Amino acid sequence: MADAQQRERLAAELEGLPVQFGLAPSNDVWVRDHGPIGVQTPAGLRLLKFRFDGWGGKYPAALDDRVVWHLAEQGLLAPWGDPVEPGFTLEGGAIEGDGAGTLLATRRSIVDEARNPDLDADTLGAKLRAALGLKRVLWLEHGGLAGDDTDGHIDTLARFASPEAIVYQGCQDPALPNHAALSRMAEELRALRRADGQAYTLYALPHTEQAHGDAQAPLPTSYANALLLNGRVLVPQYGDPSDAAALQVWQQARPQDAVEGVYCRRLVQQYGGLHCATMNIPAPAAAGEPALNLDAATASERP
Repeated sequence: MADAQQRERLAAELEGLPVQFGLAPSNDVWVRDHGPIGVQTPAGLRLLKFRFDGWGGKYPAALDDRVVWHLAEQGLLAPWGDPVEPGFTLEGGAIEGDGAGTLLATRRSIVDEARNPDLDADTLGAKLRAALGLKRVLWLEHGGLAGDDTDGHIDTLARFASPEAIVYQGCQDPALPNHAALSRMAEELRALRRADGQAYTLYALPHTEQAHGDAQAPLPTSYANALLLNGRVLVPQYGDPSDAAALQVWQQARPQDAVEGVYCRRLVQQYGGLHCATMNIPAPAAAGEPALNLDAATASERP
């Protein structure tokens, strides 16, 4: 479909909503990983533009790496000023912030010779803290999904429901290919401590009962790859018997929000998910309104 036709169709479907349209050529749909990451600072909201190299050079990425600049050139990012370049490679799906200064990530999806040669974990941790205004970074050594090609992005594995609670992708069935990795990750999560020294409240998501896709190449289905919005949580659904239970877990973890399912079988067949295909940007402060002084608002679900 031509760009003009697609824009016209979308405008008709979204009529009445405050939507802006921009056009940017891309290699793939996963804007979470190459889109602008919003952080709150004492001076107001800033958008960060990290380098994107196709998940360590696995796929072509030259167009994706320019999407933020195309959007900026069209004035769509003007309310937040020019995006800032921290100067290293990072995918948005690889980081999960609690909005209060703590970042959660799998080490191998960031500390990687292909992504950031010559930068060790200590150096990258310091760069993350400086770029995102963090107090601390919690590294996970385990966790991953069969069929995943991101090297274990945290947005498919474990998410902050609040600064005190984590929702994570579990797997109770030893016959499923993700059981060992997710069980080891669950042990790590139980050992983590909040900034105040207390253990996190943990919510284990069910695993899909079916290893979707080819038996030798299962798809990376994850109920952790949810999209957190203002007062709403959108949870991936796969036409699987565990779909309803996943909604219930998210509702327990976020009782103040409306929890809804979104069918994501088509997305996971492309080896991604709902969170991967979207990027949230907090609204800019209104004129005269003081900027929020948060230590971190990474992954930008917390405007």
